[in-house]
Amino acid sequence: MDFLYIDDESHNSFKTSFRTNLAWRAEARYNYQTSNFVLTSSLLHTWLTDMLTPNEYVTGLRTSATWNKGPLRLTVGANFFHRHINSTPYMESIYNNFYQLKLAPVWQIGKGFRLSSVLLYNSRQEYFYEIHPHLYASVKINKDLGKHVNIYADFHDIAGQPTGITDDLLHSYKNRALTIGLTYYPFRK
Repeated sequence: MDFLYIDDESHNSFKTSFRTNLAWRAEARYNYQTSNFVLTSSLLHTWLTDMLTPNEYVTGLRTSATWNKGPLRLTVGANFFHRHINSTPYMESIYNNFYQLKLAPVWQIGKGFRLSSVLLYNSRQEYFYEIHPHLYASVKINKDLGKHVNIYADFHDIAGQPTGITDDLLHSYKNRALTIGLTYYPFRK
């Protein structure tokens, strides 16, 4: 099997040293729950190896909280990550700290209707791929039709998309969308 490659030397090296242990991951989690509150936290470390790119390490602290009160549910979350890519003869080491924030309220309107929203902010930047920090926002309305069918309309918008060469390659990508759909659950009782 041939893989995409940059030059013959790296291609031959990759084909002869390829192994299946591409990622090592360790994670410690903590959950606390009461009748209307859930707190989740985790500490994780991921080490990506055996790639054409140099070894990459990502260490993160993630936490989220969900609060329920009657027809309302509110979820907030914050994640912080430190990323390090080792240097090679072709590139310098890369250190990158970034965070993610989440706000997701849900309102059970009644008669099977549910109105929800998600707001995500990601500060991660990739200069090579020209990825800039972005904001994702979504508003969705659902309606249950009996036990087996759910219809929905979802509008989302993404700000902070790639620019320059990457944007030229992805010129057909649109960052706003309205989705109308139906989900069928055949095994619900």
